[in-house]
This record gives sequence, structure tokens and C-alpha cells, in this order.
Amino acid sequence: MAVLLLTSAAGAPGVTSTALGLALWWPREVVLVDADPHPCHAVEAGYLGGRGRAGGGLPELARVHRQGDDLTAALWSQLIDLPRPEDLARSSRPAFSRPVSSRTVSSRTAGTAVEPIGEGVDRDGDGDGNGEAARDGGGEPAHLLPGFGHPAQPSLFQAVWPALSTSLVELDQAGVDVIVDLGRAPSGAGGAAGIGLPGDLVARSCLLGVVVRAGLRSLAGLSLHRDQIDALVAGTTATVGLVLIGAGHPYSAHEIRRQFGLPVLAEVAEDPRAAAVLSDGVGITSGSLPRGWGRGRYVSSLRHGASVLHRQMARHAGLADPELLEEPGAGAEEAT
Repeated sequence: MAVLLLTSAAGAPGVTSTALGLALWWPREVVLVDADPHPCHAVEAGYLGGRGRAGGGLPELARVHRQGDDLTAALWSQLIDLPRPEDLARSSRPAFSRPVSSRTVSSRTAGTAVEPIGEGVDRDGDGDGNGEAARDGGGEPAHLLPGFGHPAQPSLFQAVWPALSTSLVELDQAGVDVIVDLGRAPSGAGGAAGIGLPGDLVARSCLLGVVVRAGLRSLAGLSLHRDQIDALVAGTTATVGLVLIGAGHPYSAHEIRRQFGLPVLAEVAEDPRAAAVLSDGVGITSGSLPRGWGRGRYVSSLRHGASVLHRQMARHAGLADPELLEEPGAGAEEAT
């Protein structure tokens, strides 16, 4: 199992920007699934600047499922590439506009490597072209499975989740992890533990991260959904914890963990200006990212968070000795 779910209990703490950032710096090839039940095509309209492929995604997989065709093969055909921001900013014809090719699909069965996007370009935003970020985790290809195209589609998709969950888990056999952006969970809408999450997907996941900010407003919203989260923890084998944005502003990770009794799976720095690159494509369409963006605390926290979460997924799946997965001096508090 190599599936990470990200959701929020209330408000808008930045689930999509966090999910996208983790995917871009994930240490293994990864698919980001836009499964927000409040569809807005945030990645396509924001990060990709409206230049993504129209149509397809989850609605197309629902059609394939109704026809009884091969859902896993169809899934590969619906993926679009997610290059790094610096790659997008320097290219007027970015690679993300093309779907993952049939060559990529066949390469999974042949066991050959997938050609990374933007190979040979500057991956860390330093302008020196030495690709340090690619060697320091997150140099693997990232892809997007686009989400729903109409507000009515999420409720109609419930019958598809069991089969799609199986297909997503099977990606692990091809060396691919999955990050699912579930957006804000619709409380009381059925699903896993009655909080609207797809039960089959939750059951097949390794980690479920509830994204929350360290401010009182976000934490108060989380507190209102405490019973549903406790029920979720009791009803799944996945590790359920918090992905904390802005620890120390004002509450620390230790204070929040003690208050809610949930582990802090990873921490992301609070930096609205840097996050706007991912949420709204700021600096990408103009070809000029904020100065030092790739070396700042925000990107560093995403890179570190991706590494921490990846190790926890491997530990949960029993793929490695936990002692070998420890990273000395890790800044984020792992599940304890």
C-alpha cells in the first residue's frame, strides 16, 4: 500500500497547495489525484495557469467503469505531467500539456524507466543547472489525475471508488506512490466514519493527514469535528495524524499534538507569498519566480515533509526496518 490521503475538517488550510507541493518533491514517482468533492480544478487553473488539458480525469474513469473496461489502463491514459515551477516558468510550451503516453503505460509492464520531465534543467531554482534538488529528493516524475468537472459528479462517483482504490494501490507494483487531495471532508455525508471520505479508499491507504494551520481559527474548526476524527482513527488501519502548517504561529506542534491526541505527521512552513506559486501560479506565467523561492523555508519544508511522509508510508507497509528509515536531525515530528 502506498497511498497518502490529505483532507481538512473545516476552513481552507491549504490542502491542495500542500498536496501539490508534496507531489512535486516526492522522492518516488507519484500520482496526485484531485478528489476534492467541491470541484474547482484548482491545480489546472492555478498552478498550471489554465493551460492543462480539458476534460477527462475522474469523470472519464467513471465512464470506463460503467462500460466494464480496464480501469487501470484508463487511469494511465488520463494522467498529465506536473513539472517543477522553474521548468514551467522557463518554457512557453511546457510538457504538462501532453497526457502520459502509451509508451509510458507499456513501460510499466516492460519494467523500463519513465523519462523524467525536464531532464537536464535546473531543478532547484538556483539558476546553475546542476539539478541539486533532483538528487536531494523529489527528482522523480509527478503526474496529476484531474478531478470532477461538475458539483453533482462526486456523489455519482461513489460506486467507482472500490475499483479505483484497487487500481491506485496497484500502482505500487509499478513503483508509483499516490497522493489523494480529498479537499474539505463533507461532514455527515456518509462514507468513512460518517465524514464523507470514500470508505474503500481510506481502507486501502497508509496515511491519512488532516491538514490544519496552527492558528486558533483553524484549530477551532478541527475541534468541532473531533468526534468524527476519533471515529475515523478507530475505524481504519491507516495512520491518521495532522499535517501542520505554520507551527509556532502561535501554537507549537507539541501543544497541538497534546490537545488533540493525534501525531503530527509532517510540518509545512507558513509563507503565503511562496505558497502563491503553487496555489495561483504566481511568477510562473511571467517567467519570474520570487527571488530565492527554490531555496526558501517553504520549499525546504515541502521537500522535508515529502521525505518524512514517504518513510512513514514505507514503515506502515512494512517495507523496511524502521531504524533504517530514521533521519537524524529531522525537524518535523513524525508519528509518535
